[in-house]
This record gives sequence, C-alpha cells and structure tokens, in this order.
Amino acid sequence: MVQSAVLVRQGFHALAQPVVLVRQGFHALVLPVVLVRQGFHALAQLVVQVRQGFYALTARSHSLAESLCLGDHAGEPH
Repeated sequence: MVQSAVLVRQGFHALAQPVVLVRQGFHALVLPVVLVRQGFHALAQLVVQVRQGFYALTARSHSLAESLCLGDHAGEPH
C-alpha cells in the first residue's frame, strides 16, 4: 500500500514536471517582454523630461528676450 502511494506520488511529480518546465519557459519568455516594456517606458519618460526642459528653456529665453526689449525701449524718449 505504501509502495503504491509512493509510486502514485512519483508519477504525479513526473506529470507535473513538464508543467513546471513549461511555466518556467513561459516566464523566461515573458521576462524579456517586461524588460523591453520597462525600457520603453524609461525612454518615453526621458523624452518627456527632455521636452519639458526644452519648453522651460524656450520660456526662459522668451522671458529674457522680452525683458531685454522692454529694457531697450524704457530709456527712449516719447
């Protein structure tokens, strides 16, 4: 009786082993997809930060240009 229980358990483990291997293989396939996705998100975030920096720089240069123009016209006689 104990012998048959051991054999049944070994048979179950033998059946479960391919399922475990398939699952590990699936995780091995999914991992690169996750890493690519994370890399894409990091790249997109970098693009957003560069764009925000460009907008801030553009706004600052417009502000500087306006103050220079106002400074030039401030001393002119009317």
